[in-house]
Amino acid sequence: MVVMVCFLRYAQVIEHSHQSWVNTSALVSGCTNAVGLVMVGNFQVDHAKSLHYVGAGVAFPAGLLFVCLQCVLTYRVAVTTLDYWMAHFRVALALGAMVSLVLSILFKAEGIAFLLCAVNSLRNA
Repeated sequence: MVVMVCFLRYAQVIEHSHQSWVNTSALVSGCTNAVGLVMVGNFQVDHAKSLHYVGAGVAFPAGLLFVCLQCVLTYRVAVTTLDYWMAHFRVALALGAMVSLVLSILFKAEGIAFLLCAVNSLRNA
């Protein structure tokens, strides 16, 4: 389903304007996102934790890149005032997604560092 949305958006942008490397990059990042989502869905945390996390590590950044490239494409094909408002709305959503991705990485890394310190202190005691 994600790949279908990527191809439909790709074709929609080509119909409104000429072919560009941003549109092709968005298609590739969207399909990469789909591969990561398939890995997350097929390899559950309980059974294949490392493959699940690899899939999540592929899906989230590729999805964020797809959303950011779609923001650029929305500004490029915008004609009416409503199109520009939609582009502004997409940018706001992309910024929210980027902030939440960065915060989740930071807090996950901080949590892992805290656990490692706790294990080392238990080991030394």
